[in-house]
Amino acid sequence: MSELVIREWLERLAETVARRDLDGHMALISKKVYVYGLPGDKTVDYAGWRLRRENELRKGLLAGLRHNGVTIRNIGLRRVGFNTTETLVAASGHEVAVNKDMILEQEEDGQWRLVEEKILHWQVRPGGARHEQKEKDPP
Repeated sequence: MSELVIREWLERLAETVARRDLDGHMALISKKVYVYGLPGDKTVDYAGWRLRRENELRKGLLAGLRHNGVTIRNIGLRRVGFNTTETLVAASGHEVAVNKDMILEQEEDGQWRLVEEKILHWQVRPGGARHEQKEKDPP
């Protein structure tokens, strides 16, 4: 059941980007979300996520998302943690592959939303310079 929840959530996330549906996209993200592991030890909250995604979609910078592999890390009654590699496909053809741990939570309205994301590793692929950012303390 948990893997089905994760896969359906990832599919909906990718579909909202393909349709450039900001409201549908943000409906999958919790108001209490935090993203960790960004360069410079920065974090992103809901407002920051919305601003970035709005810019990417409005300007047509982000063409799509793909997810490869799901490894469930932990399961609770209303939470599931997992690892996946998300590939962001830019309109320019560049791709950024991001390995991340994610936590989904079933909120009070019954919807599963992302509450936490930790970026472990990222890499720019074909069409651009190669850059890497690795986790400081591997699991």
